[in-house]
Amino acid sequence: MRRIVLFVIVVTGLACLCSPSFASQFEHARRETVLQWDDGVMDDPEDYWLGWWDDQVAVMVELPEWATCITAVQAYLRCEYDIPAGCDLNLRVWAPDEPGNDAPGPVLSYSTHVIHGTTWSWVTLPLPSPVGIGDSHFHGEQRAFVGFKWGTDSQMGLGVDATPPCADATWHCNVFWGTPWHRLQDSDAMVRAIVSDEYINPVESVTWTRVKALFR
Repeated sequence: MRRIVLFVIVVTGLACLCSPSFASQFEHARRETVLQWDDGVMDDPEDYWLGWWDDQVAVMVELPEWATCITAVQAYLRCEYDIPAGCDLNLRVWAPDEPGNDAPGPVLSYSTHVIHGTTWSWVTLPLPSPVGIGDSHFHGEQRAFVGFKWGTDSQMGLGVDATPPCADATWHCNVFWGTPWHRLQDSDAMVRAIVSDEYINPVESVTWTRVKALFR
């Protein structure tokens, strides 16, 4: 009888600990922000790139100390020719190539997206899953690169902010033509990163095995 009573008490306690109302007392409010270098304005209608097949653009961002992951990328885009298939791109997140360096290195996230519409607009592209800045490829630094690769004949324009000052944070390369990564020093690509702190639930999970162990 004592074991049955003890069992009921333990199970009831675990239910309270795992309930949303109890856990919410320990959860912190989620923080999220957009990191950007551009001022959000194309001062000249010609201030944009019409990427070629396999062109890649990467913008370096420095995450605040509280941010633990990248969740999405924003870009100012226009489909030049909005054919039924739309404009395709391969969204990417890169880690730095070496510790202390600010050039793109290994790709840590990629996903294909299709954009429709012919007018300039900000498009938010979520990552398949958040990229944690704690990954060993980041070398313990709060620095990452976000951007994309143009798809085959996508005919997609990317807005650029050509108004000084320039952050020198935009990189470009073309894999097909063998053009290595090089820094663009006269404009900022209108590509932004959405970063967040990682959701933390301090309530320790208790397995059924541990519960049963109390009654052995």
